Amino acid sequence: MIKTSPVYSAILLLDDGNIFYGKAFGKKGTTTGEICFNTGMTGYQEVFTDPSYYGQVVIMNTVHVGNYGVNQNDVESDSVKVKGVIGRNLESQFSRFQADDSLQNYFEKQDIVAIDGIDTRMLVSHIRTQGAMNCIISTEEFNVDKLKQQLQSVPDMSGLELASIVSTKENYTLGNENSDIRVAVLDYGVKNAETAMIELVDYNEVYGKGIETADKTQVKRTRRAGSRKKNTDTATATTAKVDARVTTASAENAVDTVESNSPNVASDDVSGIETPEEDATK
Repeated sequence: MIKTSPVYSAILLLDDGNIFYGKAFGKKGTTTGEICFNTGMTGYQEVFTDPSYYGQVVIMNTVHVGNYGVNQNDVESDSVKVKGVIGRNLESQFSRFQADDSLQNYFEKQDIVAIDGIDTRMLVSHIRTQGAMNCIISTEEFNVDKLKQQLQSVPDMSGLELASIVSTKENYTLGNENSDIRVAVLDYGVKNAETAMIELVDYNEVYGKGIETADKTQVKRTRRAGSRKKNTDTATATTAKVDARVTTASAENAVDTVESNSPNVASDDVSGIETPEEDATK
């Protein structure tokens, strides 16, 4: 059983009984969730706001996290979706002229409890060997028996229905509303980067039905219905010589959205649409 130095201000307890001690970071409190890890060298803010991490406590395997601060544009959704963060060096100081704030302040505003000073490479190796499990982080309770009791009440992630939680609450559109080409997106935890794909790819595929593309045209992005405000900078995209419209809807409105926003798709094609699995977990 792994047990680190008792000089600490935060504690991490795994479901298999292993205990780790570290330093408190972010909001003071207690949080629980399924432990997972990310090995990316950059893009930590995108990880924290990724809807697919909802309900999980993520280990950031890279050495320094927070060293370039946070920026309101570096997000994949409207809020942090992870339940907690584990790091080796979570930095409250940063160096980046585009940064809006520090990671410490960001976590406090987003109610995220984190633990710093953990040997993340060793912990990731342990998780890779033992498999996914729940964990608890606390900066206010250090009685192991009480933490174990609280951890036992945390539901297993397997089979949880999380799509409705991370899905958009209101429909919204991107692009030209008068376009002849329309793409319906069913939101089971869609990321901002995915809704922007219309500007980046050389062709669009709607529910397995390919749409051939030709010459390049300029597409302006707009977003509405409570979504994050974006710049209206033009971006080059290859389409069929017309602007394209993307309508994003929640899973609850999936059928109506496909029928009302796909006027150029034959009815026999619509009947063959397969909806994605309602799974927003890693």
